[in-house]
Amino acid sequence: MGQYNFKKNFLLGSAFSAPQTEGASLKDGKSASNWDHWFKLEKYRFLINNLVWMIFTIVIKKILKLQGKLNFNSLRTSIQWTRLIPDGKTVNPKGIEFYNNVINEMLKNNIKPIINLFHFDMPYWAQQKGGWFSRKVVDAFVFYAKTCFELFGDRVEMFTTFNEPIVVIEGSYWYDWYFPNEVNMQHGM
Repeated sequence: MGQYNFKKNFLLGSAFSAPQTEGASLKDGKSASNWDHWFKLEKYRFLINNLVWMIFTIVIKKILKLQGKLNFNSLRTSIQWTRLIPDGKTVNPKGIEFYNNVINEMLKNNIKPIINLFHFDMPYWAQQKGGWFSRKVVDAFVFYAKTCFELFGDRVEMFTTFNEPIVVIEGSYWYDWYFPNEVNMQHGM
């Protein structure tokens, strides 16, 4: 197989999200997200739930070591707002510990963390207040973002705000893919 020489600052990596890898576990003070609530309402739309959480906690170190061996130098993942600030106001020490461990393990394996702040996982309490239609929810997100920058910014150089914003709109308000399953073109717009 040939040798590839990438420019010095080229990022070769992979991506996953906290909801995909941590699962819907409400462990260690995490509050419910829209996904957790939806799972309670319509389990038939989901294949697995806590199994993903168990897999993640068992194999994360192995995954990151493998990425290091493959010479990946970056990984885009996310932080769950519901784990870090479960009620929108109070920072969860177990959430800080959890994400510090993930970030530190990435750095230990020479993998640059690229942290996304919102990967389709609206806190359920925020959804009940109107989701992104509510100024209070937007203000709570600003607090959450600033908290992430303060807690993890010493080790995370790159943050992104929203993963695929159009997908949230399509899934939540146009096509019934995601909670709140409101098929409403006007709300999507």
